[in-house]
Amino acid sequence: MSRVSWKLSCTVLREGVTGNGNSLLDKKVSAKEKQPWFITTKDRTPFAFAGVYEWWVPREGPRLETFAIITCAPNSLIALLHDRMPVMLAPDTWPVWLGEQLASADRLKRLLKPFDPERMECWPVGKRVGNVANDDEGVIDRI
Repeated sequence: MSRVSWKLSCTVLREGVTGNGNSLLDKKVSAKEKQPWFITTKDRTPFAFAGVYEWWVPREGPRLETFAIITCAPNSLIALLHDRMPVMLAPDTWPVWLGEQLASADRLKRLLKPFDPERMECWPVGKRVGNVANDDEGVIDRI
């Protein structure tokens, strides 16, 4: 993977204020039904998802910009909901991840791990959260 790919990341900053500022994961309730969950840090400090970004020009067509959010095995909290989770980066790791500080590939790889579950919390929320028309803090209320 190129250094350009490693440099990218802070795809979305997340903080525990509104439904638009936090991540949600779905847990299957049955084969046809899912339960949305609000997932955040206990102290509501911001975090970022680790990601990679690259641009390239295909043989035909315009330049394409692509990105992916990197996932890892779930921590003990998220394992109750899903079989993987995005790599979450605490603010003190952002300069390293974004290439503002020199770092070896090994140091960057050490960031690709599950976030400390003791620093996280989650709760089920109503299905209103799945509709973009519902843009209010009530979508993250516990049910």
